[in-house]
Amino acid sequence: MKTQQTQQTTAPTTAPSAPSPESEETSVSNSEMQEQLSSNGGGGSGPPGPPGGPPNDSAPALGGDPSSLAEIRQMNMGDVSRYPTSPSGRLKPVLQGALSSNWFHAIDGLVFDKWSDDSSAHAEHPEALQELMKRMLLLREWDTEATLKATRAVLEQRPDAGGKKGEDILEWGSAGSDALTSDIDINLKGRFNQEAVGLFNKKHLERGWSFESGIVYDVNVYAKDFMHAIEFEQTTDTTATIVPQSEVELDEEAKAEDSRDQEIWTLVKTRRYMSEGEWESYTVQICEGDEDGSMAVMVREAEIRFAQYKQEMVNAVAHDVVKANEAVAQLVAAKSPLSEHHMSESVEMAAANRVYEAKLSHIIELRTALSRLAAIQDPSPSDRKLARDTALELRHRLSEAALYANEAYVSDGAVNHVVVGMQMAGSSGFRDKQKKKGNIGQGTEKLDIRLPDDKLFHSFQEQVADALKEIGKHPEIGEAMLKGGKYVQRMADAARRLPGAAGLTRLKAFEDAGTDFIAAKKNDNLSFDEKYAAVRQAAKARLGIDDPGALRAALIEFGVDVRKAFKAATTPQAPETQPTENQEQPEVVAPQPNTAAMQQALAMVQGITSSMNGTENLDTN
Repeated sequence: MKTQQTQQTTAPTTAPSAPSPESEETSVSNSEMQEQLSSNGGGGSGPPGPPGGPPNDSAPALGGDPSSLAEIRQMNMGDVSRYPTSPSGRLKPVLQGALSSNWFHAIDGLVFDKWSDDSSAHAEHPEALQELMKRMLLLREWDTEATLKATRAVLEQRPDAGGKKGEDILEWGSAGSDALTSDIDINLKGRFNQEAVGLFNKKHLERGWSFESGIVYDVNVYAKDFMHAIEFEQTTDTTATIVPQSEVELDEEAKAEDSRDQEIWTLVKTRRYMSEGEWESYTVQICEGDEDGSMAVMVREAEIRFAQYKQEMVNAVAHDVVKANEAVAQLVAAKSPLSEHHMSESVEMAAANRVYEAKLSHIIELRTALSRLAAIQDPSPSDRKLARDTALELRHRLSEAALYANEAYVSDGAVNHVVVGMQMAGSSGFRDKQKKKGNIGQGTEKLDIRLPDDKLFHSFQEQVADALKEIGKHPEIGEAMLKGGKYVQRMADAARRLPGAAGLTRLKAFEDAGTDFIAAKKNDNLSFDEKYAAVRQAAKARLGIDDPGALRAALIEFGVDVRKAFKAATTPQAPETQPTENQEQPEVVAPQPNTAAMQQALAMVQGITSSMNGTENLDTN
């Protein structure tokens, strides 16, 4: 292709299966299943250690599977070598028993050498436990693939399946990953991708687990949301641009309405990870200069939606409170060392999954209605208006549902900016695949993404919220940014692309900090303690910050600055008018983000939460 020649593909290219949630581990390994998958929890132990595995250089310290954290701490490489190095269910009793069916609990001990039963204890052979965690990943791969196949088998028997099989019914990417602390986010595709979410969750529990797959394995499944087809534009011999395509076409007026709705959802997510004090201060600042009151109205709408979110979570927990209490009681009876937070987190995730599944049912109805409207050959004006309104409602409900999906982005902009623009575009494997298809030139070395400014801003706001989320979960700055540094990097990438924001003085500091955080996480030559130290050093050197509270404040301040700069650069300025001799200047009343009605609603929700038996410590904030 000639330099500077622009060529666009004539037909949209369907984006490969890639998840839209927040997590960074969206590209997973393509290892083949080496054992026959079955619906039970079995699986042979296999040989003690095939070629390439760790040396069996010590006699086992245990006579069988460990039954407590204390016994896990005693394990040496001989003990670990009992378990296979191919996808298998052999480790299932260990995860169910000593590790309390909790993946995060497993990582704390096996990877970070942190033990909830004895904070001063340390593993006798930490390298053996890290190898055990590697083999635990194979258990996760084995069980997840089996659950997905069982889910698809049920869907294939539906009367409306029309005899279709396999990927036409349900499609997913590989369920494996070789990163010790990775999560697995599976964006389902195929005809019944929405129905599959609830069925997968049900099948997972039927395989002998008391908790959701997001707790047991840190595996989450999602229905199709905002990521659909993409097109490519070759701009030079070595560069090309990805252009995401929408599920439905909207006119300019509808696009503006949709953009406002998406921005409100990102404000809801921001509120979710802020304290009341932070939110009040933040909203006062972003409403400064809001002469027409439009920003204050959006803030109030966000507060109402957030209150509704909390109420639905309370209702969902209350609906299944017996089941939730039974699950927690099982852990208590087994003398599980899980913290109260981990127990309440299990209850909350189950409740959120049930709400997500219910909201997907409504999305199915909307997509069916939209499909029927699109099939009308000669639509009337009322047909076209109904199609427009249905499309807007669908996008609204997709964002609403994503609020309940574990670790998901709620906006079109964040999904496409991160998954398509940063992950897929940055993958050499993805580029090679597109070269073979002829979508980009053979010499293409770089792919970028083109998104409207408002969508990039929505992504920016979500990244700030997710960075705050990680600081809230991990009170130590090294641990928080080892997990959440990816959000700082994504936040800076979005800000760099926004009109007005590129000139902010602190942008470069956040860009450099995000780069350093990611580099520390990916440096396999460092121990986890050394990674924590590297992250702390980067925060101090790049941002002048050495504690989580200061980092939260800096992120919120940067969020305000970027918003103001972006809005100033993109909002048309009304012509100045001089008041006539007898005309008084209108009084501008400062907006009050937290109205009395909202305070009353939030208090009511909190009252319901605190009155529920066994869920007083449910963290819905």
